[in-house]
Amino acid sequence: MDHVIAISQGLGLAAAAGLLSAAPLALAASAATQGWLQSPIAIADDAVTVAVCWALVAIELVADAVWPGAQAGARLGRRIVAGGFAFELAAGGDIPYVGLVLGALVAGAVGLAMRRLRAGAVKAGGDVRGTALVEDGAGIGAALVALIPFVGYLMTAAAGTTDLDPPHSVAVVLDIGEMILVEWLVERRPARSRMKFCTRAK
Repeated sequence: MDHVIAISQGLGLAAAAGLLSAAPLALAASAATQGWLQSPIAIADDAVTVAVCWALVAIELVADAVWPGAQAGARLGRRIVAGGFAFELAAGGDIPYVGLVLGALVAGAVGLAMRRLRAGAVKAGGDVRGTALVEDGAGIGAALVALIPFVGYLMTAAAGTTDLDPPHSVAVVLDIGEMILVEWLVERRPARSRMKFCTRAK
């Protein structure tokens, strides 16, 4: 049962890394010091690891506040790498090295979906800085929730359903038969006004 919980925590933290790269690392290291993780790697609960991870969170939050729209490709790459490391920190004791790839895939899927959602929000008139802050807050919240046993499986399943848009927004409607058989047979008149002018007594 410990293996199942460890994989769940690793998957959840990797999904959270798709939103904010450093927060799952910091929360995984902090949870390892408290004994909340089922199978962390040996360096996860070191004081240096915890301090470095929380320093990365502070740097990332400041960078998102100052430059919210900068280097989207680099941000996505950072989240993919962090997803692999977050999975490895949380479950590397049970699944060494495989978690790097699995966590990177989950974080990449969430990061790409979030990138599309954020771009759509900005195109619809949302503020770039505001959407960055919402995304960062969601990343911290998701990393906290990911520590709960079995929630990581739900987060990973939800990551696969974030792209619910249709393949295209405009569909071709073929009503040629109706146009030929119905519309052409009905006699039409030119457009005219419906107002009738007349004289009246004073």
